[in-house]
Amino acid sequence: ISSEAIVVDVGSNLGTYIKNIENINQNTKIYSIEPNLQLMNYQKNRFKKNKNIIFSNLAIDSKDGIRKLYIRNPASHSSFFKTHQDEQFNKIVGTVDVQACTLEQYFIDQNINKITLLKIDIEGHDYEVLSSIKYLLVNSKIDFIKIEANQKYLQKIMKLAFESNLEFIGISNSFYYKNDFVFMDIYFENKNSGK
Repeated sequence: ISSEAIVVDVGSNLGTYIKNIENINQNTKIYSIEPNLQLMNYQKNRFKKNKNIIFSNLAIDSKDGIRKLYIRNPASHSSFFKTHQDEQFNKIVGTVDVQACTLEQYFIDQNINKITLLKIDIEGHDYEVLSSIKYLLVNSKIDFIKIEANQKYLQKIMKLAFESNLEFIGISNSFYYKNDFVFMDIYFENKNSGK
């Protein structure tokens, strides 16, 4: 990842992926998007010396508006859904209304023309957001995508990627529980040439 790279981290959580990018190149511009205020404040403190990170306390969705966020313990499992794939490991401790916008609107608001890497990890809402960014993909506004795919949406994500001219380039972080697949991170390269 070069100094000219632009990374957008949707569902940045505790900032683990941001730290990975920062370890590669501290000059990379990173947009950190996280709707959970507790996690966003943690990141702001964690990365207070890095002036190349833009923090946005909001949610990315398939439409603009207000969404209910279910706050869980641990906070890193908070999501739009009352049920969670890892319910045995977390519990709901409250709810909060959060501002949500489309990724396309976020690009406009932040004056982003093109990004190098889009990371999506939003606790089961990943497929819906990926399916809502076809304009950005077809017009080659995103070079690479890292997305979390759970058991429910893995096939849909792969089908959508194929239909959207995204080339599969690898996986990481495969997680199994009691010999059942739970989730993995999938990497794609956008092969659209734009208009």
